[in-house]
Amino acid sequence: MTTKILEEYYILGNKISIKELNGNTLYEVEEVKLTDKEKEILKNINEKNIKYDNLDPTTADRILYSMKKQQFGRITILLLDDKITEITCFNYNMPLYVSLRGYGVALTNLKYSYKEEIISDLQKIFSSAIRHKNQLILENDEMRGIVNVSNPEKIAFNISKKDKKVTSITNLINSRLISRNQASLLWELLENNAFIIFVGNIKISSKILESIINLTSNFKILNIRSKPILNMINEKCINIDSRDIENEDIDLYNPDIVIFDKLNKNILTESLKLSAYNKGIIILSDFPDHYSLLNYLDKNTLLSLSKLPTIIVENLRSKTSFYEIYSIRNKIKVLKISNIKSIKDIKRLYIYAQLHITDENVSLKEKILNELAKNNITDYFTIFDKLKEVKETNAVTFN
Repeated sequence: MTTKILEEYYILGNKISIKELNGNTLYEVEEVKLTDKEKEILKNINEKNIKYDNLDPTTADRILYSMKKQQFGRITILLLDDKITEITCFNYNMPLYVSLRGYGVALTNLKYSYKEEIISDLQKIFSSAIRHKNQLILENDEMRGIVNVSNPEKIAFNISKKDKKVTSITNLINSRLISRNQASLLWELLENNAFIIFVGNIKISSKILESIINLTSNFKILNIRSKPILNMINEKCINIDSRDIENEDIDLYNPDIVIFDKLNKNILTESLKLSAYNKGIIILSDFPDHYSLLNYLDKNTLLSLSKLPTIIVENLRSKTSFYEIYSIRNKIKVLKISNIKSIKDIKRLYIYAQLHITDENVSLKEKILNELAKNNITDYFTIFDKLKEVKETNAVTFN
């Protein structure tokens, strides 16, 4: 029986293949090998202060993977792959097994060569352990595990990743944190490279943003974070610690959308540059309301934003409001967007003409969100499957 390839993708330059053979699922990793030149570059940088000067994104990914491997060891790819929920080792010199979303248990082509290698990696990943008889209990913010050390000739472990709790757009609409019409407009703006700044309740703003981002599967997203706020399940989202990248290197990833989880002068300057090159910009700021944000921005910055398709999303007392910034003959105006009940209301917006929003796209999004809410579909993975059905059939019926 021939091997059937079910899926192929890359993580930091490593090729991942999910295959089927004789009814069994295989998870195979083709690990990258650094060139001599890349090894030399690696000697001169560290993960807390990476300088990617004159490096192409492919080389940068390969080097970053090598640094991650120094931190996590043999199972680095298994930890980085969001499709994997569990990793099992029955002993050294035996292949590792993983649990894959949508595929079940899969046999990998990875294994440990000796017991000490396993112990070394687990010590790197987990800073401490609690001993329960002959079991070691391990836990950190992202995963928990158990190691069986009852037999000196064998060692086995199981690591489970903690579930990422993602609030779906259906939950938000049903709880009235955002209206269906607001959600469809925000979804459309995001897909049309608008400049979006969130203010107000940061927790609710984060939930709104991640729920909309997780509806977009065709956009490459670069999430530059200073703290782990967002639960990004979108497969085309690259998460980077803000300390690990220089602003001038962001464009090397050629993202469609860039997310920042803080706002300062440097980020604003870089965001304006990226937006001029038709990149969507999203900033999760910690300003309590839109007034505070506007007071912080100087006139030149406001004028620059007014010439871009800019919108402020404000959440106060669990109510979401939109404001658009525009200018007429260099006179800056900030207008609250009220009563978004139909496409006619959206057509009146200044941003409508700026982005060339189409009636068909907005209407389709409204129908999709209406069906999700009507049928109370709240699980993100189910929503993702339904969106794929819509694209394939061009019909919005979820019954």
